Amino acid sequence: MSIEIADLKLVLHGRPILNGIRMSMREGEIYGLLGENGAGKSTTLSVATGLRAATSGKVAVLGMDPVRRRADLHRAIGVLSEQGGFYGWMTAHDSLRWFAQLYGIRLSRGAAADLLVRVGLDPGNRGPVRVFSHGMKQRLGLARAILHRPRLLILDEPTNGLDPRGRKDIHDLLTDLNRREGVGILLCTHLLEDVEQLCGRIGVIRRGETLVEGGLAELAVPRGGLQDYYLNLVGTENAS
Repeated sequence: MSIEIADLKLVLHGRPILNGIRMSMREGEIYGLLGENGAGKSTTLSVATGLRAATSGKVAVLGMDPVRRRADLHRAIGVLSEQGGFYGWMTAHDSLRWFAQLYGIRLSRGAAADLLVRVGLDPGNRGPVRVFSHGMKQRLGLARAILHRPRLLILDEPTNGLDPRGRKDIHDLLTDLNRREGVGILLCTHLLEDVEQLCGRIGVIRRGETLVEGGLAELAVPRGGLQDYYLNLVGTENAS
């Protein structure tokens, strides 16, 4: 298993944050972690990457305890966080080369340019990262996540802030990484389009607890031949 989580619970300052997360992500698959804002998706990722220690439960990523073997784990995974975490005064080239040093990699300007092209950024752009749009920072974050050829990518809202063309570009890149290089991908998102285009299996969480987990095709079949739809209308008092 790439990721195995069982009965994960996390309490912060006396408040339960995660109340029973479970996940079984097979090696080399694309797995979608779904949930509304505040459901606990990003917190689950922080535990899986060793940034927070679980209060109780089992967590193994690539067979490693994320806290005890955090350094080894971080060499084997690539992470795109929702916050980005760039130095705004650096150029995209300099940012990639600086982060590469953390992995002991000497990244040439040519190799950095190739990475930027691969994620859809202009390698000739010498402006500082602080003036980049949110979508450009997302692309740069993805380039940073794959520069050391990880076995597993953990991506938090990777297409957030991108237009439809940009989302398709990222979909194509992730599909290529998965099919050609066998990279496993954990995709944390609330966008159903991302899930439908990329994921084979999903887990749905709500209020810090896993509601359901399984194959996308399996879960898409309405049980008992019935399916409920809910439509919320906002600002449509005069709608007929």
